[in-house]
Amino acid sequence: MKINKKDLTICFMTFTGTLFLLWLFLILSASIPNAKIQDNMVKSALVYAQEDAFSYCDGENIGLYLAVSDEQTQPNTDYTRYWHGTAGCIRLLHLFTDVNGIKNFGLLFYCLRKKMLCWQRPL
Repeated sequence: MKINKKDLTICFMTFTGTLFLLWLFLILSASIPNAKIQDNMVKSALVYAQEDAFSYCDGENIGLYLAVSDEQTQPNTDYTRYWHGTAGCIRLLHLFTDVNGIKNFGLLFYCLRKKMLCWQRPL
């Protein structure tokens, strides 16, 4: 199989551009001041404080649950799972809404995506 130089250049530039945009997104989301998102973060923590441990996300947010329900755990720790990219999205969305709004946004995004996939399917 012969590799076309033009195709290789396009793939390389696409890969490099994607990495640059993702790094830029993470840097911009990390530069959001904590004071701007604190109110919605507290509202989100209080929503989870009313839940039982492990009753949501198969225990994925147990650190957040402990931070709002246990006197020994410090609540100033960021418990989002940054390594798969949600911290950037969550910080951005917390500028506008709390966890319930984020869940509604996710549901809306999911429904729109499903609708778009249905439109693309041949009859």
